[in-house]
Amino acid sequence: MLKSSSRFVATATSGVITLRQKLDHETKDFYNITIAARDLGSPALSGYTSLLVTVSDVDDNAPVFHEDKYAASLLENATAGTFVAQVNATDMDADEAHKTVYYSIDGGNYERKFVIGELNGTVYLNWSGDGLDREKVPEYTLTVAAISRVNNTEQKSTVLVSTEGVIS
Repeated sequence: MLKSSSRFVATATSGVITLRQKLDHETKDFYNITIAARDLGSPALSGYTSLLVTVSDVDDNAPVFHEDKYAASLLENATAGTFVAQVNATDMDADEAHKTVYYSIDGGNYERKFVIGELNGTVYLNWSGDGLDREKVPEYTLTVAAISRVNNTEQKSTVLVSTEGVIS
């Protein structure tokens, strides 16, 4: 017999303890279960013991962006290395190895004009050659991904980059 635990159940005859429902390290990282055993004798004898169940963390949460959409504006004469935007995502897993978020640009990167810091989510201008041309491409809609490489989950967001003309 188990006391004060709805997540576990014990078989009365064998004493095998099984789970009734899924455990989640981020919700509760351990359970202290009191187990009672009684015999069928007369008088009945009983004993108690405690069982500590430690819940290990697994990479069960995908990264989540802090914003659904990000917006930025650049002058068309901006130079390579110019800061464009900062995107941020968080992974709620407890283990540091599971919390690491990697970033990539998955779409909308016409002529590869932009780069993103793989570990910091900072978007920069990356062009070489002609640079930005507002008349040719007035805005870019970048699809950025936040990735957990442990379980290959990802979340996506967009960065809308508007190009502004330069007054001579």
